[in-house]
Amino acid sequence: MAERLPRVRLQVVDGFSNALEERLVQGELDLAVINRFGGTALRGEERLAVVPTQVIGPPGAFAPPPAEIAFRQLADLPLVLPSRPNALRTALDQLARQAGIVLKVMVEADSTLTIRDLVRQCGLYSLLPRQMFDDELSAATMSAARLVRPELPRTLALVSGALQADSAAVRAVAHEIRSLVPTPPVRALWC
Repeated sequence: MAERLPRVRLQVVDGFSNALEERLVQGELDLAVINRFGGTALRGEERLAVVPTQVIGPPGAFAPPPAEIAFRQLADLPLVLPSRPNALRTALDQLARQAGIVLKVMVEADSTLTIRDLVRQCGLYSLLPRQMFDDELSAATMSAARLVRPELPRTLALVSGALQADSAAVRAVAHEIRSLVPTPPVRALWC
């Protein structure tokens, strides 16, 4: 991107969607890729892809792909999840109430690096997109199963901040972000 847009200065911020959305509203960010749960993005957001939510676990926890795990089975797993408020956590809490189960949340962590380490080293489980752990899954240092019955689709949405949404730089970076998402999404990467 730096070669194609040499006059654009990038600042990359990692965080969960709710924190990124707050920073967009405050004018601290121009663009963000956020998660929405369900098949659609909100009005004014651009849907980049819809990916299934995966249950990520320690090595060998699940059969080789395409492994699946029913939502009700989450009640038996020690989980590491983001703390509230968080869109994933809200969706999981709602599904758990509907299913009449209690999730066994052992640790709350607001860092994907911490979540990854706790899954890999402490035998915990989490629910995140597969592509976040592609290297670990390929190296078999973690395993994954697709969440089913019910599924919890995750919409990756591109959101612009209100202050700089129409600048040439923001439009150019948004175009670059769109080009990173395969069309249609490559199953091995996005599922």
